[in-house]
Amino acid sequence: MTENTRVALITGGAGGIGRVTANKLAQEGYTVVVADVNDEGTKAAVAEIEAAGGVAEAIHLDATHRDDVHAALAGIVERHGRIDLSVNNACLQHFAPIAEITEQHLDSLVNLNFSGYVWVAQATIEHIRRQGFGTVVSVASVSAFLGVPNSTIYSALKGAIVSFTRTLAAEVGPEQIRINAVAPGSVQTPGSNALHDPAAFERRAQKAAMKRLAQAEEVADAIIWLASDKASFVTGQTILIDGGAVGSL
Repeated sequence: MTENTRVALITGGAGGIGRVTANKLAQEGYTVVVADVNDEGTKAAVAEIEAAGGVAEAIHLDATHRDDVHAALAGIVERHGRIDLSVNNACLQHFAPIAEITEQHLDSLVNLNFSGYVWVAQATIEHIRRQGFGTVVSVASVSAFLGVPNSTIYSALKGAIVSFTRTLAAEVGPEQIRINAVAPGSVQTPGSNALHDPAAFERRAQKAAMKRLAQAEEVADAIIWLASDKASFVTGQTILIDGGAVGSL
């Protein structure tokens, strides 16, 4: 790695939006640390990046454990000398009516979809505060702004990420640390395909002003823009990548 190479961590990088974003970051010249509990997926993602001429490494990381997250960030800085960007992307989707929500269901969603985001942001800020540069971008969801039946907990937690982003940006803004988020509409990925049938995707597409679903590449491009110097005065924002779904209501 050269001295000027930017370094990015992306959680949930083994597949879906995370994997596409990891590839796009590598194309932009980042050294990409692909983190996930899916070791085969992270290795495959790294192989893709390296085959295209990029630089990446795979790490096993369960973002629900604070100590593990802090150790992972410390290791990245030790190996690469810096951390420019952390992308909070790891999440768990589970759809159920309110009557069927259990303690296990609630705890698993809260631990990954909120606590994990907190730990990654906390650990990243510890290092970017010392080095004088860096940013955090979190992946929220359009469901934070829409009522989605049987998605009460997931949607509420994505709403919490929007508020967390805005509030944390106000806290660390005086140190020139930027905190932002993206809120994608429905994106067809292997994970989402396992949860929805084609008819459900078509219904969601029709709710957007542009009458189509988001592409993972479009989400990745927004993340990369928010991390770039072109967004140097943008913080505390959640950018909707929903084809106008919210604005069309």
